[in-house]
Amino acid sequence: MNDSIPQDKAAQEPQATVRIHLERLREETDADFVAMSLYDPEQREIRWRVAYGALSERYKAIAIRMGKGIAGEVLMTGRPFTVIVFPDDVPSEPLEYPIMIIERLVSCFAAPIGSGSSVFGALMVGDRKGRVFSPGEKDTVQRTANRIGKLYAPSYESAEISRERPAPGKSPLMLYLQRNMVRPALLSGAEILDQRITRIPEPLQLEITRWLDRLLVLLGEARGESMRVSVERKEGCWMTLEASAPGRLEEPQEQLSWLIGRVGELQGNVEMYNEPGLFRLRINLPVGMMAEDTPWVF
Repeated sequence: MNDSIPQDKAAQEPQATVRIHLERLREETDADFVAMSLYDPEQREIRWRVAYGALSERYKAIAIRMGKGIAGEVLMTGRPFTVIVFPDDVPSEPLEYPIMIIERLVSCFAAPIGSGSSVFGALMVGDRKGRVFSPGEKDTVQRTANRIGKLYAPSYESAEISRERPAPGKSPLMLYLQRNMVRPALLSGAEILDQRITRIPEPLQLEITRWLDRLLVLLGEARGESMRVSVERKEGCWMTLEASAPGRLEEPQEQLSWLIGRVGELQGNVEMYNEPGLFRLRINLPVGMMAEDTPWVF
């Protein structure tokens, strides 16, 4: 992807100026990955908006809870956040740091965009081999964050940013995935990019864990394979839960009729693909219809 924009256009387009700042920051810090997140006051969530050095564009599917993950912690506290060795170095469960997982980052440093009670974003540099960012490099990141903050500050002057820390109670679905991650023969990996799933009503979360139990048997255990699970944001208002496992599933419509019918009752849909050497299942659910609060609040 070529995001380079001439300087004359950069003066007219804040987004172009941000891209130039990020490109320059990546060069100055010799970072593998540079990304910027911003708070969305309408949806009350934090999203990664632009990145350089990304392995894919999946970072755009991440929706972050206030106080969770890299960006959520920076916005919650208004202070920089450092990880020297992931996952050993983070205070919460690794699943709560999706940007580190999908970008295969070992180390990172993130600085607040904005100041005081007006922090509305985070600027992050990351490394896939592991490193300690020097004080000079951290200062460079913060100076760049300050410049970006001046560009976006007018948009956030009247915005309400909810900084209520999430309740300490654990999501049943998150607990389920954390528990099964220690059984790689059954569940070889899990990624929770859309953290809204942890706020849908608890009975539905528990029901989804029962779906996953049946899928683990059908796609994994019964065939001697392991299954992967990911949850991403799709098309803004859709949450997609994807399960995949090696091999081929014969007559998937018949074997998964129980799931197709139930997801249909929830106004969602199910997609199934027999790809070469891989079966992929996608459950698309309209999160707005299921959320306890609209928009979701923490």
